[in-house]
Amino acid sequence: MAVIGPAWVVMMADVDAPSVITAGESGAVFGYHLVFVLLVLIMPLFFIQEAAGRLGTATGKGLAEIIKDNYSQHSPIPAGAVSSPV
Repeated sequence: MAVIGPAWVVMMADVDAPSVITAGESGAVFGYHLVFVLLVLIMPLFFIQEAAGRLGTATGKGLAEIIKDNYSQHSPIPAGAVSSPV
């Protein structure tokens, strides 16, 4: 757990039935044309999830709450959209 980190466990817990169905549907429609996009997005997603997990472990707050505390009130909305999986 110390090597992988808690954010990885949270990311893997997000793989539920609707996610699998959506992935299957996307694969049926687009085939392998989106594999490059997935390869490009895996690393930023991993780093954002890992940073959010570490911040949550250290502070007890979520990413949007930390952004709201340190920036303006309207910052968590775009930051939450960027950091949440699609």
